[in-house]
Amino acid sequence: MTHQLLLYPMAAHIAWVAFLYVLLTIVRAPAVWGVIKSKKENWASIEPRI
Repeated sequence: MTHQLLLYPMAAHIAWVAFLYVLLTIVRAPAVWGVIKSKKENWASIEPRI
């Protein structure tokens, strides 16, 4: 019974972490891969911590 109580929160946590990883990769990829040439066009103006 205990494993059933932990299964869904653990699965939700893994899904959330995977989503955040993909989101941050997409946000940072243009600057890292050189798609954005000017530093003025990156996400730093929107979110300076990224």
